[in-house]
Amino acid sequence: MTVSVYLPLLVSVVLAVSVRPLAKALPPRLGLWVLTAAAVIAGVGTVWTSLLLGSLLVDDIPAFDAAERLVPVDDMMSLGAAAFLGTGAVRSCLAVRRLLHTRRRLRRLNAMPGGELLVVADPRPDAFAVPGSRAGGGRVVVTQGMLRALDAGQRRALIAHERTHLRARHSIALSLAELAAAMNPLLVPVRRAVGFLSERDADEGAVAVAGSRRLVAEALAAAARARSASAAASPLAPGFHQFGVVDRVSALLAPEPVTRLRHVWIVGAMTLLAVGAAFDATRDFAWIVQILLRH
Repeated sequence: MTVSVYLPLLVSVVLAVSVRPLAKALPPRLGLWVLTAAAVIAGVGTVWTSLLLGSLLVDDIPAFDAAERLVPVDDMMSLGAAAFLGTGAVRSCLAVRRLLHTRRRLRRLNAMPGGELLVVADPRPDAFAVPGSRAGGGRVVVTQGMLRALDAGQRRALIAHERTHLRARHSIALSLAELAAAMNPLLVPVRRAVGFLSERDADEGAVAVAGSRRLVAEALAAAARARSASAAASPLAPGFHQFGVVDRVSALLAPEPVTRLRHVWIVGAMTLLAVGAAFDATRDFAWIVQILLRH
């Protein structure tokens, strides 16, 4: 337990350090879900092992003096784990509150009259996908300011990009990554990488519709320029962020990405390590509890 209980934390650190180059190397859709799963497993694993560490403070209770020689963990580590759990609990509550608030705003947008494409009379340039309750459901919201900033081909690419967000259910991956980063702040870079890959996947979906990588890159650049020139985003926007515009334009202007599964195996191996370590630490903790119950 002295080693395994810390391995999920170590996996979180390695993911945080290596996720930026991994996000660029992974195929967008596969990488999106692989990193989301890794973040959730690393987040839950770290919370669980921290709970085990915090529980080892039981050896300070007079009735459990026998635990002192059984527990191979310093009390300072257990106190640190307890503080980590408390911080994570507060951050998780705030994250859930933000997600619920966003969901309410999106529900109101879905209730507005109009079809799958909703054009809003707002001079501020913005466009975003509003997910529905089923795969492929929801609608695309575009302001008149954004439509004026793009030509006909760029508008088609932009709408295809947002529709890909809906079809691929990117909102689920983003929400899961947000919760994982709330539980474990070390996973914040992974949450950003999930956002970047969701945008990259939507870019590739737009390429499939528009038939031109350059056109999609131009649409992305034009939309980014329009947003940056605006004093503020539309108040209808649900708070979604634009991730890595420069890197995404570069990827679109490069040849079509080649799938390299070795990077997927690397992330998978780290994830399995976190799972195995949490299981091993739980087994050791159960052994300590059994010994205490016998006394």
